[in-house]
Amino acid sequence: MCLLLWTDDATGPKWGPLFQSLKRIGYSRVDVPIFRTEARRYQALGKRLADEGLRASGVTALSADQHLVSPDAAVRERGVDHLKRAVDAAFALGATLLSGPIYAGLGVFTGKPPTDRERGHAR
Repeated sequence: MCLLLWTDDATGPKWGPLFQSLKRIGYSRVDVPIFRTEARRYQALGKRLADEGLRASGVTALSADQHLVSPDAAVRERGVDHLKRAVDAAFALGATLLSGPIYAGLGVFTGKPPTDRERGHAR
C-alpha cells in the first residue's frame, strides 16, 4: 500500500494506527514516501513497520530543479544528490526497493522525444 494516499511524510507517531490497520486487512508491504531525505528520520519508522510485520519500500521523486536530463549540469547534480540521499534514507528504513519517477523532474516535459544527449545524462 502506498502511503502517499495519506501523507508525504509517514515518519510521525500518528501513523501507527494506520500501519496496524493495513496489516490487519492483509497488507504485507508499505511504500514510504521519501521526499525529506535525512536518513535518521526513517530508522524509527523502519522499526515500527517491522514490529507491525510490514515490509517497507521507498518512493521518491525529482523536482524540476533536480531534473536528471537537464542541459544544466548543476540541476543534474542536484538530482543525483537527492537520489543518493534517498537511497541512504531507504537503507535506514530497511527498504528493499526505491521507486518513483526518478529519471527526470516530475512534470518536466519537452514535448519532444529524448535526444541522445538527454539519454546520456539519464545513464
